Amino acid sequence: MTSDVERVAALLADVMRDVETTTSFCWSARVGTYDEWVAEDPLAHMPHDGTMVTVYIDGDHFLLSFAVELALSNAEISTGLASAIQDEVIDELQGAWPLCPRHDHPLDATVLHGLAVWTCPHDGSFVAAIGGLDAG
Repeated sequence: MTSDVERVAALLADVMRDVETTTSFCWSARVGTYDEWVAEDPLAHMPHDGTMVTVYIDGDHFLLSFAVELALSNAEISTGLASAIQDEVIDELQGAWPLCPRHDHPLDATVLHGLAVWTCPHDGSFVAAIGGLDAG
């Protein structure tokens, strides 16, 4: 049986694969329990007792940390992870990410037919599964 941490880590790996494939960023991400997160930062207080995701730039520069709602489906968790990380990539790039191949705007992370995918927000067309972006 897969633990919650392993489940979220596998979903996060797909998102991070898209970041690594389409940018020059050397980010690392870690998934742990809320208790582990608070142990690292005793001043951190968040009303949550589940799984936490922490993303670092270049191994040690903290970027973001957030709670994951474990009652959601894998596709919903994956799109939530992708959206949160997408915001940070856009801030770092100061531009759209991931870029729609047909337009000049970022793609949307969404659930389509039960799968986590990147779609065009303009016409709703499927571009890639989350974790399946090409370097193009």
